[in-house]
Amino acid sequence: MVHDYHARQYTTMYESTRGLLDFMEECAGEMGERRIADVACGGGANLVHMLERWPQCQITGYDLDEKLLDYARAHLPEDLAARCRHERMDFYDLPERVDANTCAVTTFIQTMMRFSADETDAVLRSLMHISSEWLFFNALVSDHQMDVVMDLWDYVKGAPDRICIFDADHFRERCLGLGVKEVMYKPFEIGIDLDPPPGGGAGTWTQRTDEGRRLQFSGAVPLPWHFCALRLS
Repeated sequence: MVHDYHARQYTTMYESTRGLLDFMEECAGEMGERRIADVACGGGANLVHMLERWPQCQITGYDLDEKLLDYARAHLPEDLAARCRHERMDFYDLPERVDANTCAVTTFIQTMMRFSADETDAVLRSLMHISSEWLFFNALVSDHQMDVVMDLWDYVKGAPDRICIFDADHFRERCLGLGVKEVMYKPFEIGIDLDPPPGGGAGTWTQRTDEGRRLQFSGAVPLPWHFCALRLS
């Protein structure tokens, strides 16, 4: 099913997406003619935002959900189609089905939060296989010297959910152990107020502190979002 989450991205770029693209340029400089892979691309809106921002890039979107890929293909503007393709792929299969270093940069947006620290080694190996320079993603990261895995049940949607928060130091050590050259984090502080979703359940909302900062939550769960960059070469 194509959730409204995917459709809304086409009309208004999410602040988290804009922040991640800014962070990519801060770390890697101008994208130029780099090839980019967006793994778990969903409905494809982020592909469009990247294509529009970086007019010389070639981008491939990978996702396992054929319905989402069909939606992405149908909503890709004609003037961008020559620089973009969509492929059905389980990202665990990337090392077997895609040549090494196929792209310079890989993105993995709004997905790493679904995997526990013990599961990230396999995820990272697959993503790193296809990328020669950089891997960018957003993740829930803290400095509390503990990893947190929460299995949730959303009574509004009638569906399970999962949220994982990584300890920054230990996650960095895991990445370096896999051969990553450098790991960089940048906190994401949203710039707009968000109301709780109607009826409760999962969905991002914000609460102001006395100092004016906006803290992000999904239901009852705090969301310490960070942009993450792994330099591979």
